[in-house]
Amino acid sequence: MTTFFNALVSGIALGGLYGLISLGYVIVYRSTHTLNFGQGAFLTLGAYLTYTLSGPVRGLNFDSPPSWLRLPYLVALVVATVLMGGLGWAVNRFVISGFRGRPVFAVIMVTLGVGVVVSSVISGVWGTTATSLNSPFGDKFVRIGSVGVKYIDLFTLAVTASIGVLFFFGFQRSKLGTAMKATAFDQEAAIAQGISPNMIFGLSWALASALAAIAGTLLASGAGSQATQVSPSLGLLALFGFPAMVLGGVDSLEGALLGGLIIGIVQELTAAYEFHIEKFVGYEFARLTPFLVMIGILLIRPTGLFGSEEVRRV
Repeated sequence: MTTFFNALVSGIALGGLYGLISLGYVIVYRSTHTLNFGQGAFLTLGAYLTYTLSGPVRGLNFDSPPSWLRLPYLVALVVATVLMGGLGWAVNRFVISGFRGRPVFAVIMVTLGVGVVVSSVISGVWGTTATSLNSPFGDKFVRIGSVGVKYIDLFTLAVTASIGVLFFFGFQRSKLGTAMKATAFDQEAAIAQGISPNMIFGLSWALASALAAIAGTLLASGAGSQATQVSPSLGLLALFGFPAMVLGGVDSLEGALLGGLIIGIVQELTAAYEFHIEKFVGYEFARLTPFLVMIGILLIRPTGLFGSEEVRRV
């Protein structure tokens, strides 16, 4: 029973981060009807920025660049989030906007190209060696009964819940959320109502990139059990944001968070008991479960749990 509750808590924390990644996908899709395949690279870059701003100052013999500033962890996280938000806005302004009006496939390929460029910059600046993030949480945990809950998981849950509430009231109950929907549905009609599509697109990319920085930093800090270091492979975890997004509904903010929680819990519970079925399904079956859950849900409900059904006139 202890194994179950440990896996459940870890799964909730990990699912919250998957929810943030999925939320980034949904925000961009909701306003532009385009998927951002560069989100994984932004997630990795955000973690590296936090590491660089908060890491210990190194001497002359170092394997990766020294810290620019020795900022406290939380301050470094906030600064990295702001910087990544600015980068997202710049990518939209100077790259993506030039392809506006082109076929969706072309825009998606551009986002993939942006991700490749960012990944190359990361490898060139920081190298490919995994490094430890200067997190104050470490392996500390608090015991609740027989269950040990890591401090980083509690912090992750608090951050995820706060962001979820802010986005729900900021988008579902505000003019900004309506403006994003209107821009995605019909740009000309949105302009006629005084809405600036360029402003909406830039804000969407900025928010998605900022969320990627938060998720990447918390993953590298040890939240859940998927990653405990900063490395270029960190961006691969962004792939689990896709089944979370599809599961919740590609245009649903609350669905993105709920989908992330479901994926995280299922994955951690599977990993906890994987040794019982390993000889039947193979090693690391837990990494496949998010996509199996996604397929199962789509067979029952093609639009996801909270996705909007598209109405077409015939």
